[in-house]
Amino acid sequence: MKKLLMVGVSMMIILSLVACSKKEDDKKDDANKPGIEDNIDKDKQENEKDDDNKDEASNNKLSQIISDNRDKELNEAVGIVDSSDDQDAEITFDMLGIDEKDMSEYAISLSPMNINAYCVAIVKPAEGKKDVIMDAFKSYKASQEEAFEQYLQDQYKIAQEAVLTEAGDYIVFAMCEDSATFRDNIVNALK
Repeated sequence: MKKLLMVGVSMMIILSLVACSKKEDDKKDDANKPGIEDNIDKDKQENEKDDDNKDEASNNKLSQIISDNRDKELNEAVGIVDSSDDQDAEITFDMLGIDEKDMSEYAISLSPMNINAYCVAIVKPAEGKKDVIMDAFKSYKASQEEAFEQYLQDQYKIAQEAVLTEAGDYIVFAMCEDSATFRDNIVNALK
């Protein structure tokens, strides 16, 4: 009786595996057949991609300016947030005390580690939000100075020497090595 039961269970397992593999094959065959829905989906995706490219063009310009003024190693190590879709956007906004709705354009690169005083940003404030953005960067600078004062003297010096500048409609913040030169390069690139 046990043998018969084991044979029955084995057959059920084998049949279920065969059935599952057959369903997968059918799905693959169906996926390869183009249909009207596929064409509509492709058109929709292409239109969305075009819209995304238009929206990203201005933000990518700011990101490109930052990227062009850093070395390859830094570009690989510290990302640039220029959209709320970026994986580091929420933590970046929280660390700076900035709300995305207070900015109409931005590119922000911020070290999330507590061992580096590093933040470079180009922000175009939303209408009437210039003081909010300026105050947020001033507060962030002060908090970094306080954090590194007794901790890492080289990072403390970088935090102390951070610069905050207006360049036309933009606010430029540079907390990095040789921040004044970095700021000047950014300001010139924005002209």
